[in-house]
Amino acid sequence: MVATGCPLEGRGSDSRHPGDSAPPAPEADTQQPASASTNVVLRHDGAVRWDAPAITRSSCRVVVAAFPFDAQRCGLTFGSWTHGGHQLDMRPRGDAASLADFVENVEWRVLGMPARRRVLTYGCCSEPYPDVTFTLLLRRRAAAYVCNLLLPCVLISLLAPLAFHLPADSGEKVSLGVTVLLALTVFQLILVESMPPAESVPLIAERGRGGTDSIKGALSSSPLVTIT
Repeated sequence: MVATGCPLEGRGSDSRHPGDSAPPAPEADTQQPASASTNVVLRHDGAVRWDAPAITRSSCRVVVAAFPFDAQRCGLTFGSWTHGGHQLDMRPRGDAASLADFVENVEWRVLGMPARRRVLTYGCCSEPYPDVTFTLLLRRRAAAYVCNLLLPCVLISLLAPLAFHLPADSGEKVSLGVTVLLALTVFQLILVESMPPAESVPLIAERGRGGTDSIKGALSSSPLVTIT
């Protein structure tokens, strides 16, 4: 779930005469604070400006195939379904959203938020419908996962081939295999708790499964070697 603070700015012109009723203020499908109601600024030349803060909540699909070195792209599209391009035009202030008020996150690093304007024409209507899409680029901070999760898992996996080189009559082949197997099982449980829910399986889980299969192969070959 992504919560974005969006200061909506509406500009237009007003050609009404004094005494006429004011037009209704624009509406947005957003969550506005109760104390954040703003007035419309009307200039002497007829220019109208309406600034209204809003908080939008949206969800994005998370791909964790490269966890914990994954990068995510979250698209946020702003447009109107009730007003066409002749009545309401959507344009970004610049090539990218401003991150001046962004608060740093301990898990994610924001790479940028470029903006792209599109003008679409649907089959129902002849007038264009402009919208603006902001793409939120995120990259996970992997330092903590590497030190606490990935590095111990790799070191334990390196012990798996040693079980094949130990002689069967030494009595330590089975003990080493069982110890490494239990350690890999514990780290896989920690990995499952650290991962966000997603459809894809991360590569680190596949590597851990390969180390577990090699240990199982070493343990299953121990009785055969002893019999021969």
